[in-house]
Amino acid sequence: MHKKIWFIVQICFVKIEIRNPFKLLRSSSPSSNGWMYEWFGTKSRSGEMVSEESALRLAAVAACVRIISNTIAGVPKYLLEESANGDLNPAKTNPLYFQLSEQPSELYNKYNFDRMMLTYRLLYGNAYAYIHRNQYNEPIGRTILYPWAISTIFENGKLYFYNSDTRYSDIPRVMEPWQIYHLKNTSIDGYTGKSPIRLHAESIGINIASESYGAKFFGNSAIPSGYIKVPTNINPAQRDQIKESWKKDSSGEASSGTAVLGSGADFVRLSVPPEEAQFLETRKYGVREIASIYGVPLHMLADLERATFSNIEHQTIQFVSGTLSDYTNEIEWEDESKLLTRDERLTHEVRYDYSNLLKGDVNSQMDYIIKGIQNGLFSIDDGRKFLGKNSVEGGNQRFINLQMLPIEQVSTFHMAGKQPVETKSNSEVVGFIKKQLDEHFILNKDGK
Repeated sequence: MHKKIWFIVQICFVKIEIRNPFKLLRSSSPSSNGWMYEWFGTKSRSGEMVSEESALRLAAVAACVRIISNTIAGVPKYLLEESANGDLNPAKTNPLYFQLSEQPSELYNKYNFDRMMLTYRLLYGNAYAYIHRNQYNEPIGRTILYPWAISTIFENGKLYFYNSDTRYSDIPRVMEPWQIYHLKNTSIDGYTGKSPIRLHAESIGINIASESYGAKFFGNSAIPSGYIKVPTNINPAQRDQIKESWKKDSSGEASSGTAVLGSGADFVRLSVPPEEAQFLETRKYGVREIASIYGVPLHMLADLERATFSNIEHQTIQFVSGTLSDYTNEIEWEDESKLLTRDERLTHEVRYDYSNLLKGDVNSQMDYIIKGIQNGLFSIDDGRKFLGKNSVEGGNQRFINLQMLPIEQVSTFHMAGKQPVETKSNSEVVGFIKKQLDEHFILNKDGK
């Protein structure tokens, strides 16, 4: 069966356009054939060759990838099941719970799996993992594949994935979508994500060029620090002798610390021209541009020029609710569509828990807990659990502030503690008085 599919795939290579045919030439080990991948990078107008590996050498790109991938990898993820009353509770009895929350496969735990998948997703625009299934077609694990080793083939309305990653002999060469766990960036064709590095190759190229120039600049090869001025004409031999003497006495670990100039010679220091120092501003702008590509707040990249104590907290909240949630929403949908059955998707859902990232400072946390307890939303144990503390005796009770009542119940509440005199009709009052008079008359008649 596999041989037949492979024969069809070979024909497809001739009949259709593969998304990137050069991927098939790459080795499954990028380190062993790195020059080839660098050669197939995007040539930018800055003159720099831009690829995912060259972009990762930029501090801003590496920081953005690290911040997003490490942060999401550390966020707990749960498989939840809807109960009869509509509550969502951890589905710990479901075999997928441990796989989603703790151990996606024998090779990686949840943290390492999320971090590696997101690293590929942020750099290459695609992250792939093969879904291992048992004899009942139930997912039992996932193995991450190199994104550059996967080619997509769309033929006769069906999508196939060709795998040239030779590390795992048990993973088939040709796979269908239900066999592939796939995270993808913005896509034009709908099934292959675009690399953000290639999409923004010009911006990345400028940053690579400016960093390269900066290394030369501070290495004192872009502009000389100064020159020695001699009042008389000297021959080339004398010039070289003065140059070597100056270099020996004023630079290097073996320098004497004091340079001596003779024959009326004088050292003239050159200041850095503004146009030469402008690349510092270019690099600062480049950091901001890369931050905008990945949606990372500037203060997380050590750029505090426009940061204040008040807006940093709001930027962090926006980073969680905007940037991070975009990636986790994609992961949650892929988990549910590829790992859950159709019936399970009606009663189960996968969810990341961001509560720890949105707690705020200590005062904000305490204010949040106190208001929740006073209004009956939380019990004391709920508040302690929010702070990472254990429960206490009697802490599961909930309370409510009695100063807030429905308008219709205000009079009832205020009269509840009083015992008003029972009101009677006129006939009842007259009968009561007549009875009292009759009893009084009988007593007097008896002489008592």
